[in-house]
Amino acid sequence: MLGLAKGLRTLGQPKFIRGMGWAAVCQMNSTNDVQGNILQATGLIEKAAARGADMVFLPEAFDFIGSSSEETGSLAQPLAGSTIRKFQEVAEANKVWLSLGGFHQKEASDTKIWNTHAIIDEAGRVVETYNKPGSPF
Repeated sequence: MLGLAKGLRTLGQPKFIRGMGWAAVCQMNSTNDVQGNILQATGLIEKAAARGADMVFLPEAFDFIGSSSEETGSLAQPLAGSTIRKFQEVAEANKVWLSLGGFHQKEASDTKIWNTHAIIDEAGRVVETYNKPGSPF
């Protein structure tokens, strides 16, 4: 599901300072199929970009919902992993900013899985991350 709203004026970047932009807010049904979720999210991003969105918001746990804590641990990735790299490519290809609502982030030196919000700009750069209070998952 995709919703568009006009009036985005945040983040302090030139595109948003110049004037009003369009934001797309997406809903999706994440499962434990990471690749299926990525395909679903990518389709929503492409659809939003085609409709003129400047920024696309994905929901919490857009990457996956594990069926157990063990599965969640095995599916979680570092920020520099393949899931975030894919969304960096998608942002750049579609010239949109992405707000990734909640990514299951795991670092090699950390046994915790963090609920990390990431912002990716239209050039595909991760410009901000935030480990949400109440993390880890």
